[in-house]
Amino acid sequence: MNRTLFILFVLFSSFAGNAQTVTGQVQFTTRLGGPALTYGLTDSAYVRVTDADRNLSASNADTLSVRISSPKEPLGEKVTLTETGVNTGIFRGWLRFDATGAVAQDGFLQVNKGQKLTAAYRDPADDFGNILTVSTSSFYGLTVVPSGIQSGTTITWTQGNSPYLLTGDITIPAGSKLVIQPGVEVRFKPISDDLSGGEDPNRIEIRVEGQLDAKGTAADSIRFISNGDVPASGDWYGIVIYNPSSGSNVNGGNRLHVRHAVFSHYTQAVRNKSSQYYWGSSNSLDSLVVLRSRFISGGSALTSNSGTRPTIFSYNKLINCGIEDNSSWSRYKAFQFNTIKNASSATIVLNIQLRSESPTASKFYIEDNNLENARINI
Repeated sequence: MNRTLFILFVLFSSFAGNAQTVTGQVQFTTRLGGPALTYGLTDSAYVRVTDADRNLSASNADTLSVRISSPKEPLGEKVTLTETGVNTGIFRGWLRFDATGAVAQDGFLQVNKGQKLTAAYRDPADDFGNILTVSTSSFYGLTVVPSGIQSGTTITWTQGNSPYLLTGDITIPAGSKLVIQPGVEVRFKPISDDLSGGEDPNRIEIRVEGQLDAKGTAADSIRFISNGDVPASGDWYGIVIYNPSSGSNVNGGNRLHVRHAVFSHYTQAVRNKSSQYYWGSSNSLDSLVVLRSRFISGGSALTSNSGTRPTIFSYNKLINCGIEDNSSWSRYKAFQFNTIKNASSATIVLNIQLRSESPTASKFYIEDNNLENARINI
C-alpha cells in the first residue's frame, strides 16, 4: 500500500470509528418501562440508559453505572445497570428509597417527600467521541393531578398527599368544590399545558366555574409555585374564576376564597373573568375574597377586566407587582390594609365606576394601603 492510500485508509477508519459512537440517553422509568414523572412513597427508582456503543461484548450482557442523587443525599448512590440482552445497547437498573434513615452511602437513596431526583450518566464517547455527562430528573412523593375537569361534589387536597403537581389546566365545574387544606403545596409544570387550552395554551391554569376554597393559616400557608429547576416569572398562568357553565352565580354557587397563601412565578395570580351581575343577594358579596396572602415574582396579583363580581382584597403583601381592576358597576369592592412594594415606580390600577341601583347603592372601601413606588388611579 503506498503512502497516500495508507493515509486515506487511516482517515476513513478514524471517521468510521467516530461515526459508531453516539450520545447516550438516560431516563427515569416505571417498573414497566414507561416514563416516570414522579415516584410513589413505596416505589423504587428505575433508570434506563440507551447507548449503542456501550455494547462491548457480542456474547454477554454488558454493564454500566449511573449515579442517582437527591437534595437530601447530594452525593447520591451508584447504581449498576445491566444490558437487557446481548447486543441491545439498552441498560436497566433500580434503587430503593429511604425517606426516614440518616444519610449514608448504603445502597438506599435518602430523600424527603417532594424532592427532585437526578440520575447522571457519564458517557465515555458521545456523538463526537468526547466524554459527556447526561442527566435526567424525576420527583419523589408528588401527587400528580389529572388535567381537565375535576369531577365530584367536594374534592379535597390534603397536606398528607402534598405536594400536588399540575401538568395541564384543571377545571372545577359548576356544582363542584375544590378544598385545599392548610400546608398544601401546589406545583405547576413550567411553560407547559398538556391540554394546550384555556387563557394561555402554553401555561397551566386553575379554572373555577364552581367553588375553590384555599384557606391556609398563619402557621400553615398554602403555596402555589412553579416546579421548574430555576423558577421564573410566568412559569404558570394563575387561578381564573368564570361564570359557571350552568346555574346561578349568586348565593354562594360560584366563588373563590383564598387566605394565607403564597403565589410565586405566575402570570396573573387571580383573574376575574365573570360577566354576570351580582346585585340581588347579600350572600354574593363574598364571591371573590383574597386575604392575608403574599404575591412575589409574577404579574398582577389581581386582574379584573370584565364583570361586576364583588371583591374583597385585603391584608395582602405584593412585591414588585400590582392590581388591575377595570371592572364596572360592581356592588361591593374592598381594597384595605394591603402592602405594595415595588423596586421601581408602578401603577396600581383601580378603575371604578359607581352605580346606584335598587336594592342598595354601590359601596367601595379603599383605605390604609401602604404603597412604596406605586400609586392608585381611581
